[in-house]
Amino acid sequence: MAEQGYLMDTNIAIGMVDGDPSILNFIKQAADDRQRIYFSVVTECEFISGLASEEEVRHIPFLMSGRFLEVTSRIAQDEYHVKVLRV
Repeated sequence: MAEQGYLMDTNIAIGMVDGDPSILNFIKQAADDRQRIYFSVVTECEFISGLASEEEVRHIPFLMSGRFLEVTSRIAQDEYHVKVLRV
């Protein structure tokens, strides 16, 4: 059985780091509902490419979470198991 949760895009990751209240509230609600939060390796790459140094990576919790998915066509098409949240 596939893991259920939310696959967050890069804009959501940026909003999390910037402390956007609506995104943080969504993340809290997802945690309360026991829904896992995931990021794609594409988001990981895009986010890291915008950082000034490798040291910054260690100070951003979601980059250290290990919750990165390799995005495949199956994941992209399987709306029943992973919901994509975009701004």
